[in-house]
Formats: sequence, C-alpha cells, structure tokens
Amino acid sequence: FYAFSLGQRLKVGIVDGKRYAFDENAAASSALDLVIVAGHAVLNFKSDLLHAGRDDSCWQLLPYQKKKGMPEAILGHIRSGIASASENRDALLIFSGGETRRDVGPISEGASYFAISDAMS
Repeated sequence: FYAFSLGQRLKVGIVDGKRYAFDENAAASSALDLVIVAGHAVLNFKSDLLHAGRDDSCWQLLPYQKKKGMPEAILGHIRSGIASASENRDALLIFSGGETRRDVGPISEGASYFAISDAMS
C-alpha cells in the first residue's frame, strides 16, 4: 500500500522535491483515523497522467471495466479520499491494492492511485 498524511506531510515518495521515508516524524503511527481508498485498476505508466481521469487507455482495465467510466470513477475515489483526509489532521490516507495485472509487471493498484494523487498535487 501507499500512504500519506496530509495534515503532517507524511508521504511515501517525494514531497516538494524532498524524499521522505515512511512514517517520518511518526505521522503514521500517531494517526487516529484511516481513510482507505481501495484500488480497482493498475495504471499504464507509459500514459500521460493528466489523462488518467478520463481515458481508458491509461489503465490496464479488465474487459468488464472498459467503456464504463472507470477512469472518472477512479479519479473520484482518489479525490474523495484526499478530501476526507484533508478534513482530519489525525487521519492517514491509504491507497490499497496489490499487483493484480500480471502482464503489467510489478505495479500495484495502490501505487497507481498514489501516482495519480501525486500528479494532482
């Protein structure tokens, strides 16, 4: 999973050009609430992240997910999670989801959602 706390600027990855380790400043271990966004697709990292909220080709979708507004739904879930966590300084936002698409390689749903949220900021 990939997690970050908006209230305490915890983030797995890079924030404002600085690399942060997980749970720096004990933000995760001191969280009182969790906001969990469950992943449902894996991002095609070769695509333009700016189109991921509206273009099926940006995602490795299963046949039943195609042409059903899945990118818009995913973006809505990410925005909702961020909004919920933003309202609560004690919350830890977690994007969950594993490596569910063998043909994509070692890319998880959680990492995909995190990449989109990171591109949004």
